[in-house]
Amino acid sequence: MLLFIVDIDGTLVEIRKASGRAMRRAVEDCFHIPDPFLGIPLSGRTDRNIVEEVCRRHQLPEPAWPAFIERLAGYLKEELDRDPGRVLPGVEAFLAAAGQHREVALALGTGNFRPCAYLKLAAHRLDAYFPVGGFGEDGPTRAAVLQVAYEKAKAHYGTNQVHPLVIGDTPLDIEAAHQAGFPCLSVATGNFSAEALSPYRPEALVEDLHQAWPAILELFPHQLG
Repeated sequence: MLLFIVDIDGTLVEIRKASGRAMRRAVEDCFHIPDPFLGIPLSGRTDRNIVEEVCRRHQLPEPAWPAFIERLAGYLKEELDRDPGRVLPGVEAFLAAAGQHREVALALGTGNFRPCAYLKLAAHRLDAYFPVGGFGEDGPTRAAVLQVAYEKAKAHYGTNQVHPLVIGDTPLDIEAAHQAGFPCLSVATGNFSAEALSPYRPEALVEDLHQAWPAILELFPHQLG
């Protein structure tokens, strides 16, 4: 079985404005810090990593995570109701084809906290494609999150015969995939162009998910052939 472990932001949907506003509101409420993300790179990181860096920079204790996640999810729901963003090119056709292929299974591998991940997907009716996944609260690094997604997916789908493929849009997705021992298909629909992603040596690189299946067939000819 092929297991596609898929990122959300910049890969499936473009929701940066709503997501950024929600995170800013939650962090400012919790710590009372103006401009909490000034100088902090955000792309490809886990939500927990981002908040932990705010705490380090301002010498603050970490929040009570369950309460923080609940607050963040509440703000995200409000922001998505106002501005749901958009589904990125090729996503719906790609997921529909994956869902119909008996050799393929889907899981999430995202830096979002679990409730926030499903809010973003549900805003565009994509949540049903992903019954399992690894999330921002599941590990200290993106590589750890991907490993959790892999293990959860094996248990959920009831098989150890799994060939994982990480699908993401940032250099950190590629690096995390390789650290976890997985190949990566990079998609240039986020903040990084194909030219910017190429030096990180993903196993496949496409402009958008319209081009994904030919690239996947080249990587896994025996599994899909």
